[in-house]
Amino acid sequence: MRVIRHVLAAAALVGAAVLLPAAANAADKVCKLAITGTDLMQYDKKELDVASDCTSVELTLTHGGKLPKEAMGHKLGAGQRS
Repeated sequence: MRVIRHVLAAAALVGAAVLLPAAANAADKVCKLAITGTDLMQYDKKELDVASDCTSVELTLTHGGKLPKEAMGHKLGAGQRS
């Protein structure tokens, strides 16, 4: 009888070790947002909404413009002139 209790207790501990990390990961919710900018320095969206149950946000910024970086004055490094 004592051996059976030990086996059941060990099985319960192993089951808890498997289930608890899965429950913790299930509580994490990563919300993914994306926004694209243009050569006119405007974005394709006016606002971004994040759901209240998100635990973190992954934001992807994409440049959809076609002008070379030399045409955009804000891209100049220190000591360079346009």
